[in-house]
Amino acid sequence: MQFWIDHLHPDDRQRVLGLREELHDGRLEELAVDYRYLHPTLGERWLHHQAGVTTRDATGHSVRSYGVVRDITERRRSEETLRESLAEIGRLKDRLQAEADYLKAEIRVIHPHGEITGQSPAIRKVLHSVNQVASTDSTVLISGETGSGKELVAAAIHQLSPGEPA
Repeated sequence: MQFWIDHLHPDDRQRVLGLREELHDGRLEELAVDYRYLHPTLGERWLHHQAGVTTRDATGHSVRSYGVVRDITERRRSEETLRESLAEIGRLKDRLQAEADYLKAEIRVIHPHGEITGQSPAIRKVLHSVNQVASTDSTVLISGETGSGKELVAAAIHQLSPGEPA
């Protein structure tokens, strides 16, 4: 028994011995605990310990008990690897989102009118009108032939409107 106690991981020893004491004193019906054990040849191992009392004396203390100990080291390692992978995925997702936000902001600076491009006098006139109406709080009617880009003009006005987040 002392050999087992001596090889419990120092960070887990107090907790495991406390639970074991509660089980044998009758304050706990069953014990199920994971802890680290410092194996003399295998090094640190994770163990799952299940125990119970089958017979108690008149004062409630254990007379006969049972226990099952399983080595769960590989499972714990796999869980830790999965946690680390999930954390890395979260970091990469955040980084990708930040890059996407940055690129969207860059595009808004380079092309403040969205997908409307061009330098012809007609396009310049349309973009000037977009800039004028975007700063107002008025309803705008956009008319034109099919395929003339009314949706692009509406999107540019919406994007440049003060209520739209940058």
